[in-house]
Amino acid sequence: MKENKSFCFCGLALGKRYRDCAVDVAVDLQKYHPGVTYVVLTDHKNSFANSPNVLAIQHKQESIMFPYHDRRFAIKESLARFEVAIQIDTDIRLKKALTISSIDLNNLKGILGRTENLSQHLKKYQSENLSYYEKVADKLQIPFKAVSYVGEFIFAVARNNGKEEDFIEHWGNIGRYLELNKIHGADGPTIGLAAAKSGLEVINSDWPSEMEGDFIDHLKFSSGKNKPKKSALEKLKFRFNYHYRLNKARLASMKDFNFYYN
Repeated sequence: MKENKSFCFCGLALGKRYRDCAVDVAVDLQKYHPGVTYVVLTDHKNSFANSPNVLAIQHKQESIMFPYHDRRFAIKESLARFEVAIQIDTDIRLKKALTISSIDLNNLKGILGRTENLSQHLKKYQSENLSYYEKVADKLQIPFKAVSYVGEFIFAVARNNGKEEDFIEHWGNIGRYLELNKIHGADGPTIGLAAAKSGLEVINSDWPSEMEGDFIDHLKFSSGKNKPKKSALEKLKFRFNYHYRLNKARLASMKDFNFYYN
């Protein structure tokens, strides 16, 4: 397989259902985007032994409740190897080749995706949590009303002289702050805040919106009729792991007490 050095796809595959779906995504990507690597962070690397276009990296969830914020590690691993990382949700099936050829990824120096004003987005979908995001912006000394929301379904991140590393670090700190305050929603707002703090430009594009439906079937495992049901044993295991990750996050937060608790 001829490897494409300029960009890759990436995502998370934690748990059997997501691993199985990621294997299907790998088949789709091999069909429609041959030669492009799919970087997958997973809890079972051997699941991808027969996926020649997959670079599987062992990973254990760090996010407290749901693994949304762990997507940053997939992007981090990808940008260590490629100029641009295109994050795609794992619970999808591709119906045809994505129109990435129409986007000049070679000149991208920030984040490309579906964006909108973060303040307006939160007022519409998370009004009860608005004050927490405002506090984060105040702590980071960034103008909240100028911050973008980035749709996490599919977006691209490019290297930019180390700003991408700052972006990953801020994403982790913001995500931990929100989760310690019992905000476990998707990571679109966090991506926007981390980008603003790191100085990564956020570029709006209709590209992601055009993907869903015409190019991609989104199975939406985290909600709706496809949401998986857990057995009693799985629920017990989840509770144990949740409290382990919660206590681990609390210990990590003590290294920057002022940010997390002042």
